[in-house]
Amino acid sequence: MNLRERPIHLLLIDDDPADRLMAVLALEQQDEAYQLSLASSSAEVLAAFQGPKERWPELVLLDLALPGTSGLQLLAQLRRVMSPWTVSVVMLTHSELDADIQQAYDDQVSAYLVKPRHLATFSAHLEALLRFWRHAVLINRVV
Repeated sequence: MNLRERPIHLLLIDDDPADRLMAVLALEQQDEAYQLSLASSSAEVLAAFQGPKERWPELVLLDLALPGTSGLQLLAQLRRVMSPWTVSVVMLTHSELDADIQQAYDDQVSAYLVKPRHLATFSAHLEALLRFWRHAVLINRVV
């Protein structure tokens, strides 16, 4: 299987069942092959990054509002374990606050996307993200 056909290992981190369902439905509409793991807490996320790097998710979709540890705090924890060149973390959240966006980029988020309210728009945003990620990021990691 070549690089363009290999499923992307995604980790979706969101504690809100409705938001998680919307993301899953939007992902199901994609042509890109993917393997999806779900997490709703920082403990689940940190467990996903135990063991060999070959088993780590390649692309993390991280909600900002999580119980206990915020998405920004979790991002900072993840960046202590791995570099942005190892795993891409995309903040996927409802927050449009400039302070949240700036803090996410200060903490080395790969991208910041505001969750659309409509499935068709959400699907289009994820399609663009996955296509960009596959062609611009994943291929450059191998080269």
